[in-house]
Amino acid sequence: MNFPDLVELLFETWSSGSTQAIMMLGKPGIGKTAVGRALAARITEHERKLDANAPEAGCWVKDLSSSLPEDINGLPRVNGEVMSFCPDEWLHDACKPGRKGVLILDDLPAASTAVQVAC
Repeated sequence: MNFPDLVELLFETWSSGSTQAIMMLGKPGIGKTAVGRALAARITEHERKLDANAPEAGCWVKDLSSSLPEDINGLPRVNGEVMSFCPDEWLHDACKPGRKGVLILDDLPAASTAVQVAC
């Protein structure tokens, strides 16, 4: 499948209303991350046809091969007997109500077991 067709297939999957996790495996440099970025641009284009003031779709790329678990979940914070996590700004942005976009968990197989669990 060529690049534009793959982006369109992923867009059609997204626009069907179902949330999907899609894993693409392959050698470095073949365009997996670029497909995610192109999908975010395609989502932005679609949303701006519906509303010219629609915000740009996010594209969050997390390189997991050099990440720590707290890069995903946030830093732990203890308040009395309760522990919670303080996630990074990117996660707050990604989780805003109505926010649209693509999360790319890059190099998942190369990540440590702890990072894979956090993901």
